[in-house]
Order: sequence, then C-alpha cells, then structure tokens
Amino acid sequence: YIKDPHWIFPGDDLIIPTYQSAEVSKEAPPGPEVKLEEIKPGTEYERDIFIAPPDFKFDGCIAGVKEKKLMTAYGDTVFIDLGKSQQVEPKTRYSIYREGEEVIHPTTGEVMGIMVEKIGVLEVTSDIEEDSSTAVIVDSRKPVEIGDSVKMQLKLKEKKTEE
Repeated sequence: YIKDPHWIFPGDDLIIPTYQSAEVSKEAPPGPEVKLEEIKPGTEYERDIFIAPPDFKFDGCIAGVKEKKLMTAYGDTVFIDLGKSQQVEPKTRYSIYREGEEVIHPTTGEVMGIMVEKIGVLEVTSDIEEDSSTAVIVDSRKPVEIGDSVKMQLKLKEKKTEE
C-alpha cells in the first residue's frame, strides 16, 4: 500500500480495488447470508483530488460571501462571477474546487499539471445578474473561500423507465 502519495511517479504500478456493496438475503435465519454485488470503480465514488492538466480551465470562481463569518460551508449563500452573459440558469450545479501546487515531473522538471481538490457543490438560485449569480452551498467537505474555483457539473441524461 502507499504510505506517502508524494512518492508516486509515472510508470509506478498501482492496484486499485473494486468496490462492492452488500445485499442481505431476506430469507436467511438469524445469521444472514451476505451476497456481494460487484460495482465498477467510479460508479458510486467520485475522485476528490486529481491532477489537472496545465491547460485545464475552470468556469469561474467564488467572488464573495453573503455573510462574513468564521467559516463558509453547507447552507451558506455565496456569489460567483458567472451570470446571464455566461448562460447561467437557476438550479445549475457547480463543483467547488481548490487549486493546489504545481505537479512537476521528477526527471524532466516539466510541469505536468496542478493539484486540484473538490471541496463542495453549489446550486445557483434565481438571482442571476449579467456577470454574477447568487448560489447556495449544497455540499461542503472543507470551508469554502473567496477565490475557490467552480466548474459546471455535467448534466446526466435521465434514465427512461419502461413499464
């Protein structure tokens, strides 16, 4: 296992486990039998830290907070620097990211990208101006700060159910 992810280099072999969920049999007596169902990696879990390529672009950033307090997090109102001119619509969700240090190739010294951490999600309200919008933080894993970057979440197509 990896004790210090700082020492992972290109070409190193990594073993990534397959996640499994358990299903309890309803017919089982007091000691229930557990059946394991295989889940493909990435279907339930989202990476929170990744290396973004040097040309990676965010959509905008947190431009301000409604209330100045010790910590801005879940349930708080923030302002983003995106609005009508960027086709922002109510209920649009954006992931909130914090940019970290540059990642440098240990041999070539080439900049491979920048370390980026997802710290939350916000949802735009109906208060949308030309170049700014009001949003509510709907998920936060760390305190949100002015200057944190935002990127629109991909809209997933709704599954059609057949009856």
